[in-house]
Amino acid sequence: MPRRPLCYAVLAHGLGIACEYIFSPPGWSYALLIGLLSAFFLPCVLRKKPGVFCIVCAIAFFIGALHCHVELGKIDPLSVYAVSHYHNTAIGRDAAADEAVHPDGMTSDNNAKVLDVDAKNLENDAEHPDNGAKRSDSHEKVSDTGAKRSDNIEEIPENKRIPAQSGRVLSVETLAADYHRMTVRSGGRNLLLRVSGEGIEPKEIIGRRIRFQGKAELPVGQRNPGGFDYRLYLMSRGIRVTISCDTGDIGNLHEGRDLGGDFYNAVNRLKYNFLGSAKQHMRSESYALFAGMVFGDKQAMDETLYEAFQRNGVAHILSVSGLHVAIVYAFIGAIFGKRRTILASLMAIGFLVMYALLSEFAPSVVRAVVMISVHIAARLLHQRYDLLTGICFAAFLMLVCSPLQLFNAGFQLSFLAVALLAFALPAAERFVGYRDSRTEMRLGIGQLESRGKTRWQNRLAIRMGGGLIPLSAIQIGMAPATAYMFNYVSISGIALNVPIVALAGIVLPIGMIMIPLAALASSGWAVSGFAAAGMEACAKSVDQLLDLIARLTVWADGLPFGHLQVVSPRMQFLMVFYAGLFFCLSERFRVLLARKQLRRAAIPAFAVLLAVLVSFYSPLCSRDDSALAFLDVGQGDCLLVRTPDGRHYLIDGGGRADYDVGRKILLPYLLKNGISRLDGVFATHLHADHFKGLAELSRFIPVDRLFLFEGSLQDLPGAPGVIQSAESAVPAAMHWTGKRAFQDTEIIGLAAGDVVTLGRQVYLEVLFPMPLEEEIEGRSADAGRETDENKNSLIMRLDYLGVTALITGDLGFEGEAVLLARKVGLKADILKVGHHGSGGSSSEAFLSAVDPAVSVIQVGRNLYGHPTAAVLEKLCERDIIIYRNDLDGAVLFDLEKDKIVEISRCERFSSD
Repeated sequence: MPRRPLCYAVLAHGLGIACEYIFSPPGWSYALLIGLLSAFFLPCVLRKKPGVFCIVCAIAFFIGALHCHVELGKIDPLSVYAVSHYHNTAIGRDAAADEAVHPDGMTSDNNAKVLDVDAKNLENDAEHPDNGAKRSDSHEKVSDTGAKRSDNIEEIPENKRIPAQSGRVLSVETLAADYHRMTVRSGGRNLLLRVSGEGIEPKEIIGRRIRFQGKAELPVGQRNPGGFDYRLYLMSRGIRVTISCDTGDIGNLHEGRDLGGDFYNAVNRLKYNFLGSAKQHMRSESYALFAGMVFGDKQAMDETLYEAFQRNGVAHILSVSGLHVAIVYAFIGAIFGKRRTILASLMAIGFLVMYALLSEFAPSVVRAVVMISVHIAARLLHQRYDLLTGICFAAFLMLVCSPLQLFNAGFQLSFLAVALLAFALPAAERFVGYRDSRTEMRLGIGQLESRGKTRWQNRLAIRMGGGLIPLSAIQIGMAPATAYMFNYVSISGIALNVPIVALAGIVLPIGMIMIPLAALASSGWAVSGFAAAGMEACAKSVDQLLDLIARLTVWADGLPFGHLQVVSPRMQFLMVFYAGLFFCLSERFRVLLARKQLRRAAIPAFAVLLAVLVSFYSPLCSRDDSALAFLDVGQGDCLLVRTPDGRHYLIDGGGRADYDVGRKILLPYLLKNGISRLDGVFATHLHADHFKGLAELSRFIPVDRLFLFEGSLQDLPGAPGVIQSAESAVPAAMHWTGKRAFQDTEIIGLAAGDVVTLGRQVYLEVLFPMPLEEEIEGRSADAGRETDENKNSLIMRLDYLGVTALITGDLGFEGEAVLLARKVGLKADILKVGHHGSGGSSSEAFLSAVDPAVSVIQVGRNLYGHPTAAVLEKLCERDIIIYRNDLDGAVLFDLEKDKIVEISRCERFSSD
């Protein structure tokens, strides 16, 4: 049996969970993975019983995979009432309807369906299977005759609601005065309530049982490759359905005495009374930092300041983590002194559990509380505490309770940080401090004092070295993970964390003192006045410390090269990096190195290499490299074009008045898929839902060229290249405090007849609008161009290795008629349906002229009724395959010479 057997068993359990989610493997894949697992653990087995431990690890692997499979397959009973996030369709309840929309197997399970653009017509094949006759228009339609999109649409009455439910309120998040998110425990599972309206007081309702009604929705999943998977995040919290309701749909249930609910409510009352009292004595900026530091509540924090904390690698102090629990535990230890009685230990654990309750049992807090509890138990039982075993024990308990927590970013970062600490501390002890010249044993502070080496320089060197080496190891070791998740590497964080953590170590204990002071100040007892004075003094001192923390962070954020924006490293790099890092820091490596037996590391290295090769078969471990990606940006258009020679172009970028689409959707997609600059962007027109996202994105990554209709350009004195439009949201999108949009970007005007070469065998032909001079011919010169931005939409025909796509912007009937009258070449294999499927676009004559095989409707949640049933019906009648961003997420096309190889969807809105 190897040392720390629990660690290997938990590792196998976690691998089983990860493999089930990443691969959902069939039997042969399981056999391969078990072989890999056995090869990995084989060197750790004793010679006497070489198979026993491998069998134990294999069982742990299978249990993890089975548990994850069961959790992923769970369906909430309220799912039968669920409507889509967009409120215009019901969730598909049978596969037949879905197959009617995406026939011939072209679904998101990535079947290898080949759509040959110059292939034979299906009907001709059926009638003349051997004649090889070609269609006259030289491309095929792949669609079942008469397939109707309406078969998959079930209109949901506005008043359809779930039956009355009851449950206990676990937490309340106040996003605005009239909007709250509540987590409710009901029927053995959690529900997320989105409550509109005023009158919700968190301290009054948390812990209470309520009755509620509303409309059920299934959470949206990953909408673009590499994007945030909100559905998986909620599932890791036990939530599979969300309920939208008003405050009038919620009522209290009175069921007599409820000790558990009363206690939970009392604890949260204490929390909110304390925060309210602190808010009275602190500035708003400091209070927002204080609430985040003590309880992880960042709702009141300025977004710009929080981003500065993130970029400089110190945002962990604003999310209750193991560091916070360790500081609180040290504070409790200082109160109890060196007494190690059972009562004192139980009281310490009780305080930590209550702190975890106040922080809503964040994964990092639960991990820290479990590890400290194990440490206390080992001390009471006079047993040796092993940090690595404590980490694995905490992970095992949490994964047994909820295996999907493994995919929670907080869980991953918390365990990675403490694992790095467990491996770095022994290394620090080996290289820091003084050693006996004869035995090479490390000397502690007490031994140095006995030998007369008590100078403050010696003490400082030992203290700083013992603290800085592990802290630096954690910062460096966490860098690839933070780069993968958040696309930045903090260089300043290595130095900044030292003073920030030291200041946090002062703020948190003062905060713990303020909690009872706030309770006493509001009690009305004789000591309330004294407590109020103490509360005010503590609040003012904390205010100053928090101001110093904020100033240090903002100062570091302004340093050149203090942080770097990077593309996400590949998952395979992370696998190799962390496997190699932990192995090189392990005791096993030191032993093999000392014995000069590094050849014995070949089997683990081969196992890691095999795992890396297998991971390439999972889309979750690979970057999106599709030729055309119609990205989901909500109610807006966005197409990414990747050329065969490695160039990248965006055609439109979405945009919303109340949401930064460029920073929150486009930037993460690009960086997570290896794109750090754009060779060019095209704006079909200047409405916000097409242009604003591009302008926002240009603040964060270089954009070489901006292409748009030449009539939209107007040079202003002192500001060349600034775009103006009376009808667009451009002024709001072009200027921010700080960097101006499209800074150092060449701006090029286009009009009908222009051809733009994007890359090798990829070019764009502009079909509309006409050149400005030609457009105003016959009118007075001051008549200017058309003021309706939709009528100025650039209509472009993309030719990609012989496969054609027609980009229509917000083209309407009038523009379609102009194109038809000019008899330009409109035939295309892929049609981006005009104006999000509006009833004022996609005329019969236009669709006949384009005659596409596939159509994409770029649409999101909207109040306009897009896409209309009339447009869907027209497409279905022509056997045109329909893809929609609102139902399918991003729509991805893999292209080869003259053919569409594969079409995949990022997400399906279905109950399966």
